[in-house]
Amino acid sequence: MFNYKFSKYFILKQAALFILLPVLVSCNSNLTNSTNANVSTVNGRIGEPLPSQSGSQSSSSTNLGGATVRLNLLRNDGSLEDISNQSVQTKSNGSFQITTNRSGIRNTIITVKQNGTTFKSVISDAIHHGIIITSPPVTRETTAKTNTYLDAEAQLNGSVDTVHYSDVQSLMNIRTSRKIYGDSTSAEILAHGIIQWTSAHKLAFKSSIIGASDKQLKNIAQSKAVVTAQLQRALYNAGTDTNAIIGAYNAYYQGVFSAYVSNGISLTQMIEGNETANTALINNTSNIKQGIQFTLEQNGTGVLSSAIGLVDKTALNNLGVKTATVDSALSAVNHFQTQLTKATSEDSLKASITSYHDSVIKIMEGVLTQNATGIADVDDSINSQNGLKAQLKTSLRNQTSPQMIVQTYAAYFDAIDKLMKNKSGISNSSTLQAATKLMIVNNIY
Repeated sequence: MFNYKFSKYFILKQAALFILLPVLVSCNSNLTNSTNANVSTVNGRIGEPLPSQSGSQSSSSTNLGGATVRLNLLRNDGSLEDISNQSVQTKSNGSFQITTNRSGIRNTIITVKQNGTTFKSVISDAIHHGIIITSPPVTRETTAKTNTYLDAEAQLNGSVDTVHYSDVQSLMNIRTSRKIYGDSTSAEILAHGIIQWTSAHKLAFKSSIIGASDKQLKNIAQSKAVVTAQLQRALYNAGTDTNAIIGAYNAYYQGVFSAYVSNGISLTQMIEGNETANTALINNTSNIKQGIQFTLEQNGTGVLSSAIGLVDKTALNNLGVKTATVDSALSAVNHFQTQLTKATSEDSLKASITSYHDSVIKIMEGVLTQNATGIADVDDSINSQNGLKAQLKTSLRNQTSPQMIVQTYAAYFDAIDKLMKNKSGISNSSTLQAATKLMIVNNIY
């Protein structure tokens, strides 16, 4: 099995076992029938005490009762429409049940008010008459994500372009969310960045490098909405069970990867498209509060590092390498992700990336001994002082246009492909294909 150690900030502090699954479960699986067939029902709970407006926690950290809960529908302009049959109060353990006469709608939003403070959470499951669905535990984290999502929708103001909450979920880990919480200016800046991420994501996947169709992108978005709903449901059911929470996030991230693969996008293409979009996010949030950009970069690197590890494993197997060599690569992945969790600055993040890159290139040279010099020459052409990567970073510096970012990355990936064909010395087509994948994904940063 492939042992991935994710950042403690988005899968607690534990290792994650990551196995790609090709089939996604129906979004409505494991939902409960209600005794009332004429209303839609939502069960939920507060995941932590609501702080007062001054920022202090509730006087009682164990009594979560008495908060007022409403169910809302997101309008196209980012505003909320109250669709609750009536407001309800949370019980002492923070739990609640709320109903609405509305049915067949998605992306409803729970608001919980107490002590002059409002918590929020998006519900990705569709609500239906006669069905009980669950809200994820409502916390500062879900509030920050929801407010950022609402800001993005407000900025789009009914535009044909759209931001999917599933992408907000994956782009904002707990560190980002905690830094954004209560900071409306940073939330607005991040919302703008996520809009640009969405635009770059679409352009990148439709570019000639990947060539995805509108139908594929629609199916990917729907698949990611499914796994986001599954995550929310699993977190509600997990309660405070640490292992269950870890399992929920494991299933979520494997589901995000599977959303692409099951819709005809390779992992290598997924990495290329998402890193392109991640750059658009970073470049469009340069004026955000200090420290937030680093959490975005660390999260993006952590998620894609898992996909990179899977590509490396598959490519090495395709090269027919010995099990011991594959194990060496897996060990390098584990070390890489351990270092990612410890990174506290841009320099330490870059150091962990460089260390992993060097270890994989060394493995490649050891496996392809007859082409070791060619492999080294290609990598040097990419990473030398005036190499392709330096040119890439120069071209991307201060570049905020999603279209220009996509074009720059497309040229970069194409240049690596040509270098491998012309300088690696590899003549066998299948070997060249596997080696090229290794070279691209391990020079993605």
